[in-house]
Amino acid sequence: MRRSRSLRAVVVALLLLPTLALAGLSGTASAQDTSDVRVIHGIPDVDVDVYVDGTLALPGFEFSDSADLVLEAATYQIDIYPAGADPTEVDPIIADAVELPGGISASLIANLAADGAPQLTVFVDDRSAIAADEGRVTVRHTAAAPAVNLLVDGTAVATGVVNGEEFSADLLEDSYDFAVQVAPDGPIVLELDNTLVEAQTALTVYAVGDATAEPSTLTVLVFADPLALDGSFVTVLHGIPGVDVDVYLDGMLAIPGFEPETTAGPLPLTAGNYQITVYLEGADPNVATPVIDQEVSVPTGELDISLIANLSDEGTPQLTAFVDDLSPVAAGTARIVVRHTAEAPPVNILVNGEPFGAVIANGEQITADIPAGTYELAVQVAPDGPVVIDLGEVSVAGGQLLTAYAIGSAVAEPATLTVWVLSGDLVQNPFPDVPEGSQFFTEITWMVTNGITTGFADGTFRPTVAVSRQATAAFLYRYAGFPDGLFPTCDVAPFSDVPVDSPFCGEITWMVDQGIATGFPDDTFKPTDAVSRQAAAAFLARFADTPIDACDAAPFSDVPADSTFCGEIAWMVDLELTTGFADGTFRPTIPVSRQAMAAFLYRYDQTLEPVG
Repeated sequence: MRRSRSLRAVVVALLLLPTLALAGLSGTASAQDTSDVRVIHGIPDVDVDVYVDGTLALPGFEFSDSADLVLEAATYQIDIYPAGADPTEVDPIIADAVELPGGISASLIANLAADGAPQLTVFVDDRSAIAADEGRVTVRHTAAAPAVNLLVDGTAVATGVVNGEEFSADLLEDSYDFAVQVAPDGPIVLELDNTLVEAQTALTVYAVGDATAEPSTLTVLVFADPLALDGSFVTVLHGIPGVDVDVYLDGMLAIPGFEPETTAGPLPLTAGNYQITVYLEGADPNVATPVIDQEVSVPTGELDISLIANLSDEGTPQLTAFVDDLSPVAAGTARIVVRHTAEAPPVNILVNGEPFGAVIANGEQITADIPAGTYELAVQVAPDGPVVIDLGEVSVAGGQLLTAYAIGSAVAEPATLTVWVLSGDLVQNPFPDVPEGSQFFTEITWMVTNGITTGFADGTFRPTVAVSRQATAAFLYRYAGFPDGLFPTCDVAPFSDVPVDSPFCGEITWMVDQGIATGFPDDTFKPTDAVSRQAAAAFLARFADTPIDACDAAPFSDVPADSTFCGEIAWMVDLELTTGFADGTFRPTIPVSRQAMAAFLYRYDQTLEPVG
């Protein structure tokens, strides 16, 4: 999380939910369901402040601004005022209760109704899979204007579209002239000439403003978003040494002059069967005999597939497909994939002189995630024959994908057997001691992604270790967006036990300046002491700069209403930042673990915009 509009997307989880009185969207959704929501300001000539449940969420939201959010299913009260207005003294421009279901992609626009009144309109976005060579165009009527016709290249494709309605169509990738015409046969009021519709892209056009104003403020807002592919991404590889070829896809030349040990793609291909025909480069396909003529099936599911032209174990040219595993690896780990695509008997892969995995034959592969480092790699004829390829020392870095193809022929004279190595990058899971699927994996990964933590020097996070007070200062400072720079310093020691050369002096000084920490009565901060759960509640409440009310009732059996931090702990409960323990206790004086602190910050991030 950073304190800037561009990085607020998830932070403002309650940010702007104007007008989801979702006709057609209502339905049952669990509290954990979320939706992708784009909020758009589509009323010209007015800047606004947006309040959610009485709290200012987005100040100074300008015309054409948008915010992409991930929001939980819930009901919110949305009030929109002129920018800078005192909500206790003026009426809102828009006030609405918003019910947001989960599991959808939606766009929410503040716009003018047909009669010019400000309103909020919601549309469900169609992000379903699409053919590889098509794009999706959606035009939405959100202007103070009469019913309109939509024209594509001069032809009406939709007639009588009124405010709040839309028209959508999937079109082949190309440039088109779009126009909006007053229905039934009035003047053209908007034109978008020579507009490119890109394959695999959703182009959403909003007609906004007021066609009746003098002068007219009618205009368009355009957004482009990627779409799912009803198929897979196919990378084509040339693994037959010594021959340049032309590759035809369903009779059409797709890859001319394809040289050995080169790749093409990835190509987005719609699910289905394709006839792949490979000729020697420059050959006439009407008379020449193809080198390869093979049908290939492309599955749906947006898989990443490598399709290699190679020799079979009998020396026949063929196509072999492999599904690529591009899933994340643990931090400090690499993935090695070895694929047998040569005219050769089954082989062992030797790593540091020892067989690695099972014997593989032509068309098979071995894959494994290994620690980053340097390894001796070789290929040996199975079960205990000669080494036919010796790669020597090969170094792999954390997050690297190393794919090695054995290609060529071991029986040709002279032999052409070799190894073709391709390198790529994978996403690294943050820490080896926080495996994917662990309880707080999402929260800890979020901290890493947002620069809040880098873990320890040995690459671990140590999730169950207690958080120190100085580490808490660093977490909050980074979460606030590094307000005093990446490496804050201090000229004066803020406490007797925090000298100016302390590695966290700058962060602790910032906490003091923000009123988040006051230290102890003896003028110490005790930076290396663990943070108690009640102190964490106090730090977060002060960080939020929110008024804390006295408790009327005990939030937990071990937090009486008159306890020092009851108000802050009750505040955390109200915001669902904590639920306590299964036995109904909060255990206020025990240390906060690093994974629990990650959970507190993550939940806070989903609920409130940070202050500091």
